[in-house]
Amino acid sequence: MSDVQTNNALGPTESPAQEVLAEETTHTAQRVMSQSETALPLIEPTNHILKPSYIYVAGKLRPHFPTRGLEKEYDAASQSLGANPSDFNKVFTYQENNQTPYRYIAEQVSWILSVSGQDVYVLLPNSSDELNEFIDSLIFDADSNLADETYSVAIGSKGPLAPEEYSNGEPLPMVNCHHLYHFTTAQLQDELNDKNTTTIAISNVLEALTKQPNTGASDFDRAKNFAAFRYPSIYATRLASNQSSSYSSSNPDDEQFLENLELKHSNVAPGRKIVDIILTYQKNISGRQTSYYASIDVTDLYPFLHSNLTIYIPTN
Repeated sequence: MSDVQTNNALGPTESPAQEVLAEETTHTAQRVMSQSETALPLIEPTNHILKPSYIYVAGKLRPHFPTRGLEKEYDAASQSLGANPSDFNKVFTYQENNQTPYRYIAEQVSWILSVSGQDVYVLLPNSSDELNEFIDSLIFDADSNLADETYSVAIGSKGPLAPEEYSNGEPLPMVNCHHLYHFTTAQLQDELNDKNTTTIAISNVLEALTKQPNTGASDFDRAKNFAAFRYPSIYATRLASNQSSSYSSSNPDDEQFLENLELKHSNVAPGRKIVDIILTYQKNISGRQTSYYASIDVTDLYPFLHSNLTIYIPTN
C-alpha cells in the first residue's frame, strides 16, 4: 500500500527524520568555515555515511553573533557608517576603494533560519556565492525602519546539531546550503496574480501548502514547498476548470474554494521518489467538487516537476 497523507486543506504534515550528514557537507564546511577561529567548528567525518537528508524549506533568515566580541565588531561598523543596526545588508555590502571592509563579519556570523517564528536550522553557505545570497536576502525597508517581510527558500543537506553558541542555545541541525533564493510577500503576490487566479485563491492554496509544521525535510514537505514557490501554475485551477465546460458552473458567481489537500507517494517511476499533490475544490453554491493533481520528483537535492497540473479522476 502506498504512503498517503491527507489534510483537511490545512492539516499536519510528516515529521522529518534525523539523518547523518553526507561527507560532502563535511568537506564544504571545512572549506567555507575555516577562514577564522570564530567560524563554526569543523565537522568530523563519520564512519557510516548514509544518503544525505535533503532540505527544501522556506523561512526567514537572520545573522546571529556567536560571540560578544563579533557583535561589538558589527556595532562599531554600523555606527561608523551611520547605518541602522538592523540594516545588515548595508553593512555587509558597504564598499570602500573597491573593497568590502566588513564582509569578514558576514563570514563569521552564523545564519539561523526560522519557520513561523520557530528557529529550525543553522545554514552553512556552500561557497561565497551562497554567502552572497544570504546577504542579499537581508532586505531592509528604510521608510519603515524595519526589515522587510522577506522569505528565503533554502536547498541543502541536513547534518548534525550546531554548537549552542551558533544556534542561540537551541538544538538546531546544521544544513549545508547549496542554493538560497528570496522573495517578499508582495513580489510573490504580484507573480501569482498573473496566473489567472484571485488573491483569496492564492492565500487559500499557499496556506494549505505551507501550513506548519513544515521544516522541508520529508518528501511531502519538500514537494509542497517546491509547488508553492517554484510552480505558480498550482494556483491557476480556475483557468483549468473554466476551460472545461463539463466542470464549469452556469452561475458565474459560483466560485470554488480549496476543500482538501492530499499527498501520496506514486510508483509511476521505479527507483524515483514521486509525490502526487492532489487539490480538491468545491463550488460555493452548487457544491460540485473538482480535483487536480501535479507530480513532483523529490529523489535528488533539487526537486522538479514530473507531471503538469491536470484534472484528477480517482480510480478505485
